[in-house]
Amino acid sequence: MLDVLRWGMQKTLPVSVRSTGGRFGYKDQGQTPNTQNVTWTFADGSSIVGQLRGLYTPEPMSWDFFGSKGSMHMMANGDFRITLGRNKQPEPAVTYPANLDHFANFADAVRARDPKLVHAEIEETALSTALCHLGNISHRLGRELKFDPATMRFPNDAEANAMLTRNYRAPYVVPSEV
Repeated sequence: MLDVLRWGMQKTLPVSVRSTGGRFGYKDQGQTPNTQNVTWTFADGSSIVGQLRGLYTPEPMSWDFFGSKGSMHMMANGDFRITLGRNKQPEPAVTYPANLDHFANFADAVRARDPKLVHAEIEETALSTALCHLGNISHRLGRELKFDPATMRFPNDAEANAMLTRNYRAPYVVPSEV
């Protein structure tokens, strides 16, 4: 879901992230929130504000994104609704990929043996995945984090940087240079 929003805003990685929420309703060992609000702020001052509600709502999991000119409500299946302005103007004419379902799109590209059909190249996937990881690191630490997209590190924050990877056990070690 973040891919579509990032593409529309032409954003890559933020300079700060703040996440609140929790894991509600389940009695398990999970650590990832199922109810979460994340604000990713970019170098130009713009922000993506995402809200995830995974439980006890009248609809399945969805994200809501809010901006200065409107909002987008996106369902887990890729369906979405855009509303512009205070008067809720209709969605502008925008061309979207025919298939926003990344799993189906990837399978279609593999079946066709045509990598050009893939909507989210690996770099795009890595950028959107990084937003999720940054939001979850902020949530686990319980505070706003400053991030340097150029170095892919949290400046002067050893506690946050430690969460960018894990301690591997031999022989299952990811080399420092790949």
